[in-house]
Amino acid sequence: MSQNLLSNVFKPTYVYDTVSQTYSTRLELLNIDTVSANVVAAFTVAIGDAFGNVYVGTNSGNSYLTPLGNSNVAALGVNAGQGSSNSSRAIFIGYGAGVGSLNSSNTIAIGANTIASGTGNIYIGTGTGSATGTSNIFIGQQVHSGGSPSNLLLIGQGTNYAISADMSTTPPNVGIGTATPAFPLDVNGYVRIGGVAAVPNGGLGINANPYDYTLNVNGDMQVTDGYGILRFTHDASCNSVTTLDVTGTYSDSNAVATLGVTGGYFSSRGILPATASATSIGVVRPGLFLVSVQTAGGDYDTCYAMFSTGIHEITRSKSATMISFAGTAIKIVNGSSSGSMSWVITYFPSLPF
Repeated sequence: MSQNLLSNVFKPTYVYDTVSQTYSTRLELLNIDTVSANVVAAFTVAIGDAFGNVYVGTNSGNSYLTPLGNSNVAALGVNAGQGSSNSSRAIFIGYGAGVGSLNSSNTIAIGANTIASGTGNIYIGTGTGSATGTSNIFIGQQVHSGGSPSNLLLIGQGTNYAISADMSTTPPNVGIGTATPAFPLDVNGYVRIGGVAAVPNGGLGINANPYDYTLNVNGDMQVTDGYGILRFTHDASCNSVTTLDVTGTYSDSNAVATLGVTGGYFSSRGILPATASATSIGVVRPGLFLVSVQTAGGDYDTCYAMFSTGIHEITRSKSATMISFAGTAIKIVNGSSSGSMSWVITYFPSLPF
């Protein structure tokens, strides 16, 4: 009887070696349910049930007699994949990884007690994962999200997400400090660009490279503190429009706008050497304007005027005539020996009609 049993367990086979061109004998073990051994050395080990499931670890996976609808599921670790059902092409690695997984497909769960259901999900971390959902990536300890999310990236700990992303949008909405980013970059909190060195070494470019600017914006821009608005934009004719509006979110009948600048405001200015020839320094524009010229020797000429159908002087103060107009051109000339000339042109807001 024992010999009959041995024949059902040990089966000699002959294998042809193409290198030595000889047959060699090998011994196959068949019809064995349990093997107890301290060390097993083998070149190749093929493990799996009839449905391609591979379970390695105490109480991992399901009995080969009751696969519970699983196919091509790999579970590695004590209790890994235990009680999983109707899952396919899934990988569970770690103590209790994928326990009770239901309808899991193409999902990877790595870490103790990772929750690994849904389709196309990647969960890495202890207690990390979601019961359902599609195409999620969660990384960190205890990382999870309420409901049945899809196309969601979460990196952090618990519900304290350092980085999140909604991968259903193109480009993805990426969030820092928030689980629900609504913009391509959505930051909840403070942001610092550059270090804390004495000389700033950071720069931010929006639709442009920063280059030599700390902030370089190519496009419309608005700055508000709730009390006033500073807006850089353009009109329908692509004319630049800069607006300072003190009617902000918080109404205040006494609200005022105060602008302070060293040296005053001007539209354009420059310095020219003394010359007997008239030099054009700008053109007049509709509305009020002010032109001032002063030489190094102290001579001056200031003209405050309005331009509509022509140039109408409102007031003028001079020690020598140096300002002239030729059509819409503004010119200055200095035939004396008073030295170089410094000039400034200031345009005031024009009437809307």
